[in-house]
Amino acid sequence: MASPIADFVVSMGKDGRIHGQGSVTDAIAEDTALAARVSKNEKTIEKAKDEIDSIAEGETKQVDGKLVVEEEIEEGHVSWPARACFRLSALSAFEHLLQ
Repeated sequence: MASPIADFVVSMGKDGRIHGQGSVTDAIAEDTALAARVSKNEKTIEKAKDEIDSIAEGETKQVDGKLVVEEEIEEGHVSWPARACFRLSALSAFEHLLQ
């Protein structure tokens, strides 16, 4: 978890007291709550890696080779909420000029 980037860690409780300090393995050994979270995180990471590996093994479908989905466009009108927003912004700008 933090081993590749941290040489020294400090585990603090909600009350601000230090629960564990030292190397990552020392802090995990001293703080049972931290050890439980690390174990849970490692299991989650392993599960995610297994899911990624199973997808990478060939469960993906190649449709037609396109990398971009065609944009959904509405043509022919501007919606009422868009018109109302434009009118309110235009009126507020005009009101500012009159003052």
